[in-house]
Amino acid sequence: MEGGGSPSRHREKRSKKNQDRAAVPKPPGRTKASYSRGGAGGSRGRGRGDQGSSAAAPPPAPAPVGAEPMVDEEEEALDRAGRTLAVPPPHTPTRGPLGTIQLVPFTGVSPIMREPAMAPNPADGWTPPLPVDYRHRVKDIRYHRGRNLYAEDEKDLRLEYRFWHPFHYDFYDSILYRKFLKKKEPPVLQMKCIDAYSLGKYKEPELEQMVRDIKSMGLYYLLQFRKNWNNELICQFYASYHHERDQTGAVDIIHWTTEGKHYKVDFVNFSRLLGLGHSDRTATELSEYEDLALEEYQHMYLEGHRADGQTTFLKPYYYVLNNILRQILYPKVGDSTFLRDDSQKVLQRFGDEFEKFSISRYIWNKIHDATEDPVKHLPYAPYIMHVIEQVSDI
Repeated sequence: MEGGGSPSRHREKRSKKNQDRAAVPKPPGRTKASYSRGGAGGSRGRGRGDQGSSAAAPPPAPAPVGAEPMVDEEEEALDRAGRTLAVPPPHTPTRGPLGTIQLVPFTGVSPIMREPAMAPNPADGWTPPLPVDYRHRVKDIRYHRGRNLYAEDEKDLRLEYRFWHPFHYDFYDSILYRKFLKKKEPPVLQMKCIDAYSLGKYKEPELEQMVRDIKSMGLYYLLQFRKNWNNELICQFYASYHHERDQTGAVDIIHWTTEGKHYKVDFVNFSRLLGLGHSDRTATELSEYEDLALEEYQHMYLEGHRADGQTTFLKPYYYVLNNILRQILYPKVGDSTFLRDDSQKVLQRFGDEFEKFSISRYIWNKIHDATEDPVKHLPYAPYIMHVIEQVSDI
């Protein structure tokens, strides 16, 4: 574990019997997704070693049995390995993501993010880790993302219970929470579901073809995906993310923590949770298609208007399709009249020369990209929230 003076895990290990935060009753009248866990009170001027006040108090010290604290060895091993799905989803889902049908659409920013803090240290018995600002340290971010901190280090008990490792704490504090303070809203991209019934009302042949192409691409169920999310849990996911993989592709697993507990899901079950099957997972990845010069996208534009990387003069097929995909596949902030990042490359796979690419792999890779970029906002909140709920059973 990094830093000196950290409390011994075997002296201060939180036992499942006494300290399992999942057992804490939630206030009545709130859903899991909208459950507020306190405000963002406090000042950034306070030092990390200064305890001050915190919107979310860490769990109390464990109750000892005799002279020794209770240590649940099985629970400790599970903490290190990571919890995962007790029952894998169906192999070939046919009705889209599970468990989302009766949820209401997301209508606002809720709940507020919580200021990170150190664990209580009333007797100054240990030295808090030195803070690290990762806003301009992309190389260091990638280095830590590449390490399996869950396997390398025990949970650092100097940190507030939400965080496993100082890197997770510092990424949350210096990037995510700082953005929240500056913008007055969490750095989570808003996503919207699309009314599939309204798409069926299109009578123009090219828009009817667009709807058929959306179905062929495997996007029809994600298009209708309605899911509340918890901004705090989404930020915890991105702060604690680790992608475990090997060169053969046999190991392809995402790790994260939710409220201090370590969870994981592999790529196959991730895709199944989003209602995407084997044919999607084995389709060509978008990155395998060749990047084209701007003029190669001329066929997307109305006659008399050159390809300029903007949306104003796109043909109706591509104009409407881009507006849909901005909500469900490549959400972005900023001027919507520009085709940013790989938007044109995605649109190129549609149309007369339709080419199926893997949607699940695209989302999987975009999540990874966002965890290494201190500038990006956090995408796919409804999809990630669904995965968190299914894996953690919260």
